[in-house]
Amino acid sequence: MSQQAATFFRRAAPHAIATTSGTGLFPSIALAQAALESRFGQSILANRYNNLFGIKARPGDLYVTLPTWEVINGRNVTVRERFAVYESFADSFRQRLRFLKANPRYTKWGVFSARDYRAQARALQAAGYATDPKYATKLISLVQTYKLAAYDEQAKKKEKLSAFSSSSQPLALVS
Repeated sequence: MSQQAATFFRRAAPHAIATTSGTGLFPSIALAQAALESRFGQSILANRYNNLFGIKARPGDLYVTLPTWEVINGRNVTVRERFAVYESFADSFRQRLRFLKANPRYTKWGVFSARDYRAQARALQAAGYATDPKYATKLISLVQTYKLAAYDEQAKKKEKLSAFSSSSQPLALVS
C-alpha cells in the first residue's frame, strides 16, 4: 500500500466506522467511495473543501463549482457542477450518511440491507449513485486491493462490544 493510501485510510477510517455503525452500511464501501471519489483525499474537492464523496450542493449549501467527469448517454463528458463544501472529513462522512438516508432510492435498491460489501457496491450503482457504469466494480476492487473489509470486521466487533456493555447488568454480591 502506498504511503498516500495508508495515510488516507488511517485518517478516514474512524469516520467511516462511526457513521456506518448501526445503519447497515459497510465502512469498507464508505472508504472505497471516499478513496475513489477523492483520489485518496488528493482531489481539489477533498483537499480544499473536505468533500470526499462528490456530493452535489443542495439549495442553501455552501458550494464550489468545479469540473467533473460524468458518463452521459454512454459518453464520457466533463461538466461543471456545484459541490457541497464541508468543514472536515468527519462532516463529509456524516453528510454522506444524511444523503443516502434522505434519498429513498438507496433503500429501495437495497443499499441499507446488503448482505456484504459487494452487494452494497452493486446496490449503490443500481440506485444511480454514480454515472460510471464500472462504479461497483471499482469499489469492490478497492476494497479487495486495500483489504478494507477488515474495517467491516472491526466495526462489527465494536458494535457487539457496545451492545454487550450497554445491556449487561451489574452483578449483585451475595453475602
